[in-house]
Amino acid sequence: MMFIVGTCIALAQADYGAEDGGYAGQDSGYTQDAGYGTAPGYTEQSDYQAQPTAAYPEPKPPTYITTVERPGTCGCNRHSPCFDRKANKCVKAICDGYDARTFAMKKGSAAPSFKMINDPNDPNTIIIGVDTLAMGVVDDDEPTGGVGDVPLSGNDAATNPYSKVAYGDSYYETVCLPCRCPAHTHRCDDFNQLRKWGTIVVILEFILLLIFATLFTYEAWIRTAETRMWYAVAASVNVIATCAVLIVMLDGGYYVRCWDQRNFYWIRYVEWMLTAPQVLWVIQAVARGGGPETREHPFGVRQPGNPLNFIIDANLVLLMVASVMMIASGMIGSFIEDGTKWAFFAFGILCFIPIFCIVYGTVPPGNTALAYQLMSRLILFTWSMYPILWFFDEGLGLVSIDVEALIFCLLSLLGKIVFGALVVFIPWQN
Repeated sequence: MMFIVGTCIALAQADYGAEDGGYAGQDSGYTQDAGYGTAPGYTEQSDYQAQPTAAYPEPKPPTYITTVERPGTCGCNRHSPCFDRKANKCVKAICDGYDARTFAMKKGSAAPSFKMINDPNDPNTIIIGVDTLAMGVVDDDEPTGGVGDVPLSGNDAATNPYSKVAYGDSYYETVCLPCRCPAHTHRCDDFNQLRKWGTIVVILEFILLLIFATLFTYEAWIRTAETRMWYAVAASVNVIATCAVLIVMLDGGYYVRCWDQRNFYWIRYVEWMLTAPQVLWVIQAVARGGGPETREHPFGVRQPGNPLNFIIDANLVLLMVASVMMIASGMIGSFIEDGTKWAFFAFGILCFIPIFCIVYGTVPPGNTALAYQLMSRLILFTWSMYPILWFFDEGLGLVSIDVEALIFCLLSLLGKIVFGALVVFIPWQN
């Protein structure tokens, strides 16, 4: 009995030892899995990362060399060219790449190559050189390169700054900024240059002035030599205004200012300096009664105490000189960026005060009282609008060129056309 029990215990111990050894063998084999980190399949991954990327080349750099920034003292610079009037600050433009279509549309190429540098003569001008040889066109310059008997052109001269942008043959110009402005902002070009509807207003102003200048010239032509004078002056005022507006319509008569890149139309000031004295001349003739003596002695008045003698009209001289100085001061102030311009604005107002006082305070004879009231009040009202416009336009910079053109058109309608019609068609000269 004891033998049977001992035999069972011995067999049970043998089975347990065998199982324990199996597990130990498994544990031992498991620890050999340290080679898992160096499995061949995973060493190939490092080879995959090191494969060449020739199939995915990096994009080529743009063809232009640099982007030139306008000086910070001259308005919004090139990095923030869009002006938010509500926030009163410059903001960045939305750029989708340089717009080469400016050149492609002009020269007939799909994607011309070009370079960009500063203009040495104007810190706010960007010079663009375009490779016209690659575009298959002829530029405005002589053949370049100096090959054979062909001399070097001005583009290639070492002293010529444009040679820095010249290719074998090149054409160059200034261009607009290559990005678009966000919503509710505008680029200086949109605000400071004459656009579509402003151009339409200028064309309309030209047509009206041309029609009435022709009419007034005809009215002067059909009069006798003794009675033609003031008709001719009315025609002269409108003819000069027509010529000035024609220059504006043909995209001339302006200067691009440094600090705001605004087209300042100096030709209008020149026109005013030529026409304002003539307008005052007619008004003073009406104030003197409009008789034959105003044509025989257009700059004179009867001497007090000696009615048969005529002397120079001092009021007329003062009015003419003051009007020219008033307009000239406004013109000079428009060329100035800092606060000095307000001194010229104030001086112009001081020049306008004696004009207003003399014209408003003059009491004409009864036969021309109505004509004088109409002409003088019309001119005083019209001329009073100009300093108000200057204050918000040239002074504060709150008026766009298109709105400026509209206001000038209305003022020309009143101060030139309506005034001329009063001179020509009201019988004040009898």
